[in-house]
Parts: sequence; structure tokens; C-alpha cells
Amino acid sequence: MVKLEEVGLDHVEEEYTDTDSSSVYSSDEDEDDVDNIESIMDRIWALQDVIPAKTRKSISERCSSIYSWGKYGAKFLGNSAWLLSQPSGQQTQQQKKQAGIVPPGF
Repeated sequence: MVKLEEVGLDHVEEEYTDTDSSSVYSSDEDEDDVDNIESIMDRIWALQDVIPAKTRKSISERCSSIYSWGKYGAKFLGNSAWLLSQPSGQQTQQQKKQAGIVPPGF
């Protein structure tokens, strides 16, 4: 059987007012334990045990599909922007004629 004991706020407030003005969430001890800190990649790799293989495969395929469509869309937009920024063939010929680059008759 578990015994529950109610702790009053006075006790908690006394602990924090007795310490200096340093942050409650960080301490020098935390900085010393750099080896014990998990990286984000460690946590992601740990998810392999939690998420079933079929679900991981589905997530991977969706991410790959989104990446492919994004890459295709970016390439299409880039090509379209380049095409629209280029002057048309007739406009280019007229500009060359006005500048005297193209001899008359061409």
C-alpha cells in the first residue's frame, strides 16, 4: 500500500528563498555531467524500439515523397522564373538591331 503525504507550499518556498538568485533549472552540477546528456539523435534512435517497423517504413516513404515533390516543385519554379525573366526571341532581335549589333537584313 502507498502512503501519500501532503506537502505544504511553505516548505517549498523556503527551499527556494534560502538559495541565492541563481536559476533553479541550471546548476554547475548539470554542466559537469556532459557525458550523461542525451543528444536528439540518441532519442530518435531510441524511438526505433517504440515505433513498429511498418509504421517507420510508412513515415519514411511519406517523407521521401514530400521531399521528391518539393524538389520537383522548386526545380519547376526555378525554371519557370528563369524562362519568364528571359526576353523573347523577337524582342532580343529588335534590341540587337537598335544597338547596331545585327546587320540589316537578318
